[in-house]
Amino acid sequence: MKRRHEELYEHGKLIEQKKQELREAAEAERQANAKKFKARPVPTFPKPTSRIRYGKPTTRPVTPEVLLRSFPSAPPFDRNRTLRDLKKPEKLSKAEKRTNDKRN
Repeated sequence: MKRRHEELYEHGKLIEQKKQELREAAEAERQANAKKFKARPVPTFPKPTSRIRYGKPTTRPVTPEVLLRSFPSAPPFDRNRTLRDLKKPEKLSKAEKRTNDKRN
């Protein structure tokens, strides 16, 4: 039993020695390559702060000038409607839907 333990210990030592040799060879190769090619610095990106809020909803009423900029051929301006309302398709009442279905 003791002999087996010693054999395993020696085997482990040999494996460690081989690993160390491989590590040294890899390091030497890396240094040789580093001389050939200059390593570029790793780019760092600015971390977003908690103050930045992306995609805030626009709930303010829209002025006619802004509307004309975004919708040049827009219908006459109604101050009570917001930009969000303008983006929504107009809803038909049930009666209008029924008449459209009959026409089709």
